[in-house]
Amino acid sequence: MSVLLDLIYLLATLIASPWVVYRLIVRGDRRSLAARFGAGLGDAVHGSIWLHGSSAGEIALLVPLVDRLERSGVTNPMVISAYSATGYSAARKAFPGR
Repeated sequence: MSVLLDLIYLLATLIASPWVVYRLIVRGDRRSLAARFGAGLGDAVHGSIWLHGSSAGEIALLVPLVDRLERSGVTNPMVISAYSATGYSAARKAFPGR
């Protein structure tokens, strides 16, 4: 059964690949694709706090959390990440320099 499932995934990947490449070229998402795979990340810092929001709404919910963490004396470096393009834009606006 797992071999059949592997073949189905392989076939789906082969069929979807041209469409994905087309969308990346047409929409200009090449840079965001590289970022989604970790390009441009610095070295990991021990003790970092990773906060992730999938969308702009979830990023907005992180703002009071980060404020509260900072007010409570947390000095660990914080890494903010987002999945969607709008979430990424919201994170860059809400947390400049992180």
